[in-house]
Amino acid sequence: MNDGGQFRAAPTGERMLAKRGRPLSTRIAFIVGVALFIATASTIAFAYPSVRGSSTELTRLALSNQADSLARFLDSPGPLDAANASIPEQILEILRDHHVTAVLVSPVAEVTAPMESSDRSPVLHHKSISDVRLDANGTAVFYEFRGLDGGYSLYLTEPESVADVPTRLLLIKMGYGSLLVLMLAMAVVVFYTRRETRPIRDAVIAAERMADGSRNVRLVEGGVAEIADLSRSMNELSDALANSEDRQRQFLLSVSHELRTPLTAIAGYAEALADGVIGGDDVEATGAVMLDESLRLQRLVHDLLDLSRAGAVELRLDPQDVDLRELVVGAGQVWRDRCDREQLEFSLELPESPARITTDAVRVRQIIDNLCENALRVTPAGQPLVLALHEVPGGVELQVRDGGPGLSQDDMSVAFEPSALHDRYIGIRPVGTGVGLALVGRLAQRLGGRAQAGSAPEGGASFTVYLPREWGRAPASGAPVINV
Repeated sequence: MNDGGQFRAAPTGERMLAKRGRPLSTRIAFIVGVALFIATASTIAFAYPSVRGSSTELTRLALSNQADSLARFLDSPGPLDAANASIPEQILEILRDHHVTAVLVSPVAEVTAPMESSDRSPVLHHKSISDVRLDANGTAVFYEFRGLDGGYSLYLTEPESVADVPTRLLLIKMGYGSLLVLMLAMAVVVFYTRRETRPIRDAVIAAERMADGSRNVRLVEGGVAEIADLSRSMNELSDALANSEDRQRQFLLSVSHELRTPLTAIAGYAEALADGVIGGDDVEATGAVMLDESLRLQRLVHDLLDLSRAGAVELRLDPQDVDLRELVVGAGQVWRDRCDREQLEFSLELPESPARITTDAVRVRQIIDNLCENALRVTPAGQPLVLALHEVPGGVELQVRDGGPGLSQDDMSVAFEPSALHDRYIGIRPVGTGVGLALVGRLAQRLGGRAQAGSAPEGGASFTVYLPREWGRAPASGAPVINV
């Protein structure tokens, strides 16, 4: 397919090979991996503010609890009664290990940032203050103030950055956990997609085998719905190809037989003439037989060529304004004589006024002749053969009905397929080459119409061809919808 969205045909005799890309399982694994990575990164990004906030609150709560505990210890009898009251060194060491700075200030001592003199107001005796302030170096710290007995003040500070440590640890653990989940998910996806796409690889192999001529290719119809449908379609395609090729072989065999008969007759009579076996008054009769056989051979070859061309763009059409009533009348004269010789009851059904349409008169006459020839071959003596022309909405209908053995419903569905009826009834009833009706179906399509097989009120088969009134128009509403 090119950039414009149009399919590009492969060069004649070459198989179109697409550029081989990555396997589907790899692509799915990559897509899932990217999706999981984005989901994980998004989760961490959205979770960071909450984790950071929770870590900050926990750090502040821990510092507040430490301040309360230390304040209760210092307010107990003993520590502040001494002349040089201070916090025991063991406690300071423990606090320093947790990045906490503790300062005990006497009532007369000066304070520095983030401590404020207003915090030591007598009104704040046994008062607690929790805040975030800047220390003397301008660093944000968690600040806890506790007013003690005797006018002493207890200050605890802890860098705000301490709250980042558990946040980073939690995010690192989340990252490692997400990476582990991602790797496990990728392994599961690769395993699953390789297992589930195995039928696709089998279908590719089956298609290549069918392209090389194998027709006994079968796929297991299982797995997910789409792959099961693909396997079923491939099996149906294999069956259809086998059936089509079998019909083609049968068709070629029947055509070969039909060609061999006149050729054998012509060759036999020609050999007899060359050897002088036939002479005198018999020469003229022999020449007439040879001419009839050659004309029969010529008609068969022409029908085969027309059938081939009708399925391609080679068939030349010459659309003109045609009075089909006049054309059918002319054809009726010829087929009336043929029916009289075969002792059939021929009749015409015509509209009262001219039926003018734009079409190819030569091809329409070819359709009539093939339908009448087919009807004449299967209709017993004394039975009717009807050639009819009817006007219908948007066009006309040509119809040939007979009093022959008729067609079954299954026959009607394949009547216009090459050699379909020939293969079914050879040796049972008179059959042709299997070319005539197939040619009718394809000519009807090329003329913008449709062909249909059915049952006739005369007891036999009915073949109807719908032709649009204007060249190139699709069948109008009310016109028969017929599958060829």
